[in-house]
Amino acid sequence: MMSTCLTLTDLFASSRRIDADRELWKLAALIAGLRTASNDATRNIRRDRGKLGNLVNDLQGALGELALLRELQAALPEWAISHHLIDWEGGASTATKAASDLRLTRPAIDAPVRALRGVTQKTFSLPRPPLTVLLDAKSHLHLTPELRQAGLRAKSDVAINRAAAVMSLERGSAGVLEVLAAPGRATAWISRLVPLADIVCWELVDYRSDDIALAAPLKAVAPGLWGRPWDQLAQELETAEPVITLKVLQAIYVGAIARFDALRGSLDVADQSYPEIAATATREASTCYEVGAADLT
Repeated sequence: MMSTCLTLTDLFASSRRIDADRELWKLAALIAGLRTASNDATRNIRRDRGKLGNLVNDLQGALGELALLRELQAALPEWAISHHLIDWEGGASTATKAASDLRLTRPAIDAPVRALRGVTQKTFSLPRPPLTVLLDAKSHLHLTPELRQAGLRAKSDVAINRAAAVMSLERGSAGVLEVLAAPGRATAWISRLVPLADIVCWELVDYRSDDIALAAPLKAVAPGLWGRPWDQLAQELETAEPVITLKVLQAIYVGAIARFDALRGSLDVADQSYPEIAATATREASTCYEVGAADLT
């Protein structure tokens, strides 16, 4: 149970296991497809990972932000949480580069002053300033045997785009929360909060994408991030219950790419809460599945 005096401290101090249900994965596939479509015009050819690789890459980013939005809104009802899930102009736009993944705010209030017994009280309240906490929402998707057999290479590092990390550090982000999951599986973990000052000291790696990454070996950092050895985490992810198939995720993803122009004029999730997003976007995900499934047959 979190202390009301240390709400953020308790929430960010340790990792925790969460449910990754079918709804979450469907929404992530929808957002991933829309992001791929918006990025296609500017995606560097070295960053194009092929159809399945692009799915996993964009699914990874969308899942992390959605999962954290859901969990933080449930845990922090006093805070307003804004996000930047979809940029219709592409991930390289000025708006996306300037925005934090998640922005937590509380308004200024007049806070009452408690007077000790015997004190003649002269001050009854003092202003508490408006509060803002900026967070980076990241995700690492562990590749299941099914994906490795399809030709994708298993990852041995947890990696974060260096340029994005530096910009977050400069804008005053509190740090990174890293979601760990495997595509379509029911189990996920949220890491403890990691200061960006730690992350920008990680090794610089070029993964042949033209974007240099900050990276650390999963086996080295998993206990500190998610509270247990990497081999144990990988096994638990691979044996977790499947809640949605890769085929369904791919159909939603492909359908979202095909329906990008139509959804651009009708789907507005800007700063909506997770339940609001789920209420509107889940229906769209079902439509995208039908379109994508037809395209894949």
